Amino acid sequence: KKDYFQYRIGKLNALGYGVEQDHTKAAEWYEKAAELNNDDARYGLGKLYLNKDFTERNPNKAVDWLIVAAQNGHTYAQYTLGKLFLKGEDVPKNPTYALAWLEKAVEQENSAAEYLLGKTLLLGEDAQQDIGRGTALLSKAAEDGNECAAYTLGKAYLDGTILLQDIPKAIHLLTQSADKGFTPAQYIM
Repeated sequence: KKDYFQYRIGKLNALGYGVEQDHTKAAEWYEKAAELNNDDARYGLGKLYLNKDFTERNPNKAVDWLIVAAQNGHTYAQYTLGKLFLKGEDVPKNPTYALAWLEKAVEQENSAAEYLLGKTLLLGEDAQQDIGRGTALLSKAAEDGNECAAYTLGKAYLDGTILLQDIPKAIHLLTQSADKGFTPAQYIM
């Protein structure tokens, strides 16, 4: 498919794989693929316009491209919108909007979204605290190999303030995270 090859050429330019890194060329190739309804290219454009090294950086354009891809079910675009609007960097903070996008990504079993939404709900930051759902989402993400989720849940079991202290579970989760190279978990272990 023509759009896929255009997307791949854009990605190679964006990352500098096999060619000299060139964000401008990447944008050109991504746009060609996006015109052919390639949601990976739309996501790539969104990420590119958020890149601080891109001379044409434009968070508003980034959000526009991400929204189109996310509305078409692109799980990474959904997660990225959730993260952007939850943090409020580059865009106005909007937790309600962020959580709606994270929920859509979680429906598609996006591990990063499970982690971020789980952490948000467990800690009650920017959302009504829901310890049960937060724990379930973090557990799912940790089972899927997300080292940040394993660390967050392991630390919660270790501290015993939000969750009932469970040292064996904490050690298991923190070891899992440390084994994946997650520095904060390695420090604790």
